[in-house]
Amino acid sequence: AELKYNYKPNEKLTITPRINYKQQTPWQTEVIDSGEVYDKVAQRYTGNLTLSYNATRKINIVTGAEAYRDEAKDRSPDTTSHFSNGERTISYFNQAYFVQTLFKHRIVNVILGGRYDQHSEYGSAFVPRVGLTKKIKRSHFKLLYSNSFRAPAIENITLQTDAGIKPEKTNVMELEIGQQLSRKSILTVNFFDITTENPIIYVVDSNQNDTYI
Repeated sequence: AELKYNYKPNEKLTITPRINYKQQTPWQTEVIDSGEVYDKVAQRYTGNLTLSYNATRKINIVTGAEAYRDEAKDRSPDTTSHFSNGERTISYFNQAYFVQTLFKHRIVNVILGGRYDQHSEYGSAFVPRVGLTKKIKRSHFKLLYSNSFRAPAIENITLQTDAGIKPEKTNVMELEIGQQLSRKSILTVNFFDITTENPIIYVVDSNQNDTYI
């Protein structure tokens, strides 16, 4: 469920508050002859405030903040089943701040941005974004570089090894070149390089225990 509203106090500024609620049961097993009973439910409450400001006809700034709270509960009849805190319930809190600026110039358009996250369990993460775009007559190009990260989920944290767990970071580079062939056709070519370092993966250890590394 989501509720948001675009408020424009003037022609240059747009303020967008947003609240979001999500509930998930990733998977569920009832009592069976062999294997574990699994019945956990997770909820996320998110609040976001985004401001978009057209400083001039050629400069746009988008900035804002976001916070969310993750909660989970173990509903299985197995009282020995716990989260990483040793309890049947757990919660985490994350706060984030972001900014992106678009400069339109006769030579090239420049996009600069970044996002900083601070999580109560795994610490902080920063991801930048840089882009160059331009349309010259019938031709255009786009060059983008960005970082992204995937935060550890609740069970990633619960089943982590003694080495701990951190956000999964990815570097993305993209180049697009295009040419308008006629009024009704255009040809584009895209090149991507996507590299993920230290991905979060699921393994079964020598004792047949589920774990994430």
